[in-house]
Amino acid sequence: MSNLLRSYKTWRGAQLQDLVVPDIRARMALDIAKHCSMMTATEDGEDAAGRQKIRLLTPSEVANRAVDIANFMYERFESLEWLAEAPILPDDPDAEVSINDALK
Repeated sequence: MSNLLRSYKTWRGAQLQDLVVPDIRARMALDIAKHCSMMTATEDGEDAAGRQKIRLLTPSEVANRAVDIANFMYERFESLEWLAEAPILPDDPDAEVSINDALK
């Protein structure tokens, strides 16, 4: 039995399920965004010698940037058809289901 189905059978709280899942290209792009989007600086005027000063984004700016990136990436993944429909698992967590049955 796969880890997905095993965890589904053992977690009897709320039954949550993703309706779409990212493919390998989308997951790679998400990893790139995680590593590149949070350490961003922006202009912050000039110092006394006339050199450009920079500052890290505030937590609020980082959150807004992350949301903007996520929205853009999701729309882009949709346009590239990089999102796949996830299989619907049975309502009964004790039901024996194979991955092939779930994908039908």
